[in-house]
Amino acid sequence: MHPLDIVAALLILAGLLGAILPALPSTPLIFAGALLYDWVHEWQFFGWEWLAVLFLLMILAMVGDWWLGNLGAKKGGASWQAMLVGMVLGTVGLFMLPPFGLLIGSLVGIVGTEMIRARHAGKALRAGGGWLAGWLLSLLLQGTIAVLMVGLILWQAS
Repeated sequence: MHPLDIVAALLILAGLLGAILPALPSTPLIFAGALLYDWVHEWQFFGWEWLAVLFLLMILAMVGDWWLGNLGAKKGGASWQAMLVGMVLGTVGLFMLPPFGLLIGSLVGIVGTEMIRARHAGKALRAGGGWLAGWLLSLLLQGTIAVLMVGLILWQAS
């Protein structure tokens, strides 16, 4: 066993944890672990076909994450300004208050911006609730795809 096999396994495990903890990028970590493992084994373990499938699943999870959060916020009545501020504060929160900073920063950004913009607490809370519903759906999507990716990796390993 190559020492980098352990690093690859840790990346995949961290990716699974990232499906639960929003501070870790779940599917990119799983893909990175698979890529590292295949590279260490001179591209003979997965092959480009399986790596392409894992890559596409990672992209699907990332796009779905972004799309569902924005769709929820939009359905809740959030303006593009609120979504932009939510994205910026969510990113800042991710680094300043892990693992829940993304959630806190995004909600503060969306609700706060809508409070300033619309001056109506009910509308602001609806916008924040819409984003939260979309974010929860995106967590479900991320978790499902992360488990699917790990399942494919384990299936290939057997």
